[in-house]
Amino acid sequence: MTIARFARYPLIAGALVISTAAHAGTPKGIISSWQEYMIRSVENLEPQRRENYMMKLTTDAKKDLDQVPCLKEQDAQDTVALVKTAAENINKAIARFSVKMGYGYIPRCDAPNAKNERKLKVDFVFHGLEKVAGGVPPEAKLVAANLERIKHAVELWGDMAKKAINETHDAQKTKAEVDGATYAAVKVISLVPCERTAEADIEDLVAKEVKKRGFDMDVNASGECDAQKHMWKVNFTVKAVRIPYDAARDAKGVNFSQGAAADLIIDDFFSKAKTFIDPKTVSWQRFMEQIPAFKDKVAGYMGQLNKITCGPSDKVAEYVQSEITKKASGAKAYIKINSVRAACNGGRVAVALDAEPVHP
Repeated sequence: MTIARFARYPLIAGALVISTAAHAGTPKGIISSWQEYMIRSVENLEPQRRENYMMKLTTDAKKDLDQVPCLKEQDAQDTVALVKTAAENINKAIARFSVKMGYGYIPRCDAPNAKNERKLKVDFVFHGLEKVAGGVPPEAKLVAANLERIKHAVELWGDMAKKAINETHDAQKTKAEVDGATYAAVKVISLVPCERTAEADIEDLVAKEVKKRGFDMDVNASGECDAQKHMWKVNFTVKAVRIPYDAARDAKGVNFSQGAAADLIIDDFFSKAKTFIDPKTVSWQRFMEQIPAFKDKVAGYMGQLNKITCGPSDKVAEYVQSEITKKASGAKAYIKINSVRAACNGGRVAVALDAEPVHP
């Protein structure tokens, strides 16, 4: 098989040195080069591209063999053993990938042409890679290995973000450290090979990591496989990080009067929330009719909390969010808190509470 033919396969040709160049025009040289490149296709190429290359390599080997002169039919039949040995060598080399190659090969010495020359004429077909019973095809192995690399990058991001939140415990510094961890994760994932976007759901992996770590942050994560480069294109940013309120660290950041005012409002809210829906309600229709009034009462209490003053360096907003979260765990029988966010905005606490009633 000539070097010129392999120039069209740069991913392979760039990684190989053909040791059979001296036999380039002979059946032995052509089949030897075919064997070498077929093995390298399995070893070096990404899933979904491998079999296409192997098919092209076999087609080119056929074209080269069709140009080899022959004198008699036995010359053609002698090539059968060469191809059989090469195929056995290929399957032996790729066995570690739990696949074997199928092929078809029928040669003959063609009739003399106008110049009374005879040449080989071969039917040489690549039948694809077959999974060995009980094994895992190379495509699946590579996809699984690449997925593990992405998972590890996301887990490492989780480790670094958790450390920043727990140890730094300062909003501005924590955000900067989390951004650094996110940038590093994007760089790592962007170097992972891929064939299809379906190979990994980066949005889901990040969402699961956030949930597992108990992070309170606004995250945007997505990824797609670049069809040209066959590498991941990642969009992964953290818009905001909220540090959990820690009484041991943050109590000094809560003014007594501010904390007392928040306590009164929050305690009253959860005490009265039992009656936001009539406890005697039975029908679903009656329950649904009371929801607008329920929402109005919730908004009224949040409005009271939003009047509490705060400053950029205190922990009043964090305290309010922490207290609502704690109280919610004991009120699940009559109110469901889907989410709560509190921040200091313009010198006042700003609370966003997503709550819904529980049917009596």
